[in-house]
Amino acid sequence: MERTSDGRMHSSRPGYLAEVTLALLFIRDTRASGRLSLRNGEQFGIAHLYFNAARLIHVTGTTGDAEWILNDLLNWTKGSVRFDTGLLVTFESLTWQQAQIFGRWLAFLEMRGIMQGIAHTRLDGFARGLLAQLPAEPIALPEEVEYREEYEAEARARQWQRINEGARQLLERTLPEEQREQLKQMALQAGEAAQDLARRASRAAQEGLQRTVESVVEVGPAGDAARRGTGEADVKQRTPPTDAAIDAAHRRIGKAVGRSESGAGHLAGSISFAARVTGPLDPL
Repeated sequence: MERTSDGRMHSSRPGYLAEVTLALLFIRDTRASGRLSLRNGEQFGIAHLYFNAARLIHVTGTTGDAEWILNDLLNWTKGSVRFDTGLLVTFESLTWQQAQIFGRWLAFLEMRGIMQGIAHTRLDGFARGLLAQLPAEPIALPEEVEYREEYEAEARARQWQRINEGARQLLERTLPEEQREQLKQMALQAGEAAQDLARRASRAAQEGLQRTVESVVEVGPAGDAARRGTGEADVKQRTPPTDAAIDAAHRRIGKAVGRSESGAGHLAGSISFAARVTGPLDPL
């Protein structure tokens, strides 16, 4: 009760900000679930804040998205408050960005609550209690962790560069220039031989494939007739190759490529050794 200037008594009602603070204190203390509805008293605007066990889960209103509504609440100083217990939504949409704005609004209400005469003991932990279970801003990981594979590749390249430099310095100290030049020439010759072997392997594979295709085409009744010289074979009437013929072709191609790769593997070992003792190594 308050006394007016003429001495009469009338019922005092807390202001809008105090009402909002008291409603939120009730939600926090009772772990209430429901909808807190706020109506702007100075201009048209309605905001609905849904709580589940005192945890804000959804914000909506007449205009704008949730972030816009929460930012707008920071400017409301007059209005009405209503809390409907048990009025819930079946989903949660609150983001960490919205939680941050909600936290600023709670800090503002906590400061104004003391000015409105609300006991400091009641306001103790006001914002902290309502923010405890809300989404928090994700921790930004260092680039070394977020892009681990790229940094590992760069680290390996730097490591190989240091190894190459150390090996080159060791060779310069231990081997005469004439021997180093001989090793370089050996490495160049080995590289040329490897390229030549790769070309031969490619040609052998292509020739083997061509022979296989020709032999597969000749398989079947049409091919038999052509070999007997009866003249009954017609290219348009040739039957598709059988599975056995295709498997045999695959095996012949595999053998040809395998022999080429085997020779290339032995030569690659020689190239690797020569490169390690003569010059920089490419990162693995």
